[in-house]
Amino acid sequence: MSKLERLNAFFTAREEAGDWREYLNKAGTRISRQTVVAACRFPRSTLYQASAIQMRLVEMEATLRQRGIAKAPGAEKPSSPDFDGEVDIQLDALNERMDNLLRGIEEMRALIDSFAPNEVSAS
Repeated sequence: MSKLERLNAFFTAREEAGDWREYLNKAGTRISRQTVVAACRFPRSTLYQASAIQMRLVEMEATLRQRGIAKAPGAEKPSSPDFDGEVDIQLDALNERMDNLLRGIEEMRALIDSFAPNEVSAS
């Protein structure tokens, strides 16, 4: 397994466990490099010599800041997630699809009922 694969596996494990805050530095602004080195079992120099590792760490830290898990440097607390209304737009679209599906189900029920034989009363 390459060093980048080990780093990505570490990130995946943190996502699944939901314990990112335990792996941030004391200020809560960055992923602890000491923890990464220990968890991924590669030399500390890898953090500074492998540009792919550096970029992946920076990307994940940006993601954690955006999600409100990590603080921006100098901030007192994590920012709230910024969705720019994207979630509301997606919810509206899903609600519209659900309404359309429910209407379609009702139409299918009516169609099925129209083909059902009339019950004959027993005499």
